[in-house]
Amino acid sequence: MLAEVEGGEGNAMKNENMVITVDKTPVPIPAKKSCDRHMYPWDMLLKNGDSFLVPLGKRETVKQVAGRLLNCGRNRGYKITTRAMDGGVRVWRIS
Repeated sequence: MLAEVEGGEGNAMKNENMVITVDKTPVPIPAKKSCDRHMYPWDMLLKNGDSFLVPLGKRETVKQVAGRLLNCGRNRGYKITTRAMDGGVRVWRIS
């Protein structure tokens, strides 16, 4: 159940567990994070069948890394596939 909260600089709504505040002052939008070309060796995928291995970070899952790689590859116009391997995720260019 939401209830309005009085006072403060902006309007606020209060729920049982949290207060949501609407700011009246403009807040700048941060720049989008993109897959840095230096993060992965995309320039080395010259022909179909070329691949590289991305090691998993301490708190990363195969699903997270594979999803990030698929999005990055798609943004660069590559069709790729990924597979979980010992030590990380391998990426192959398929077209």
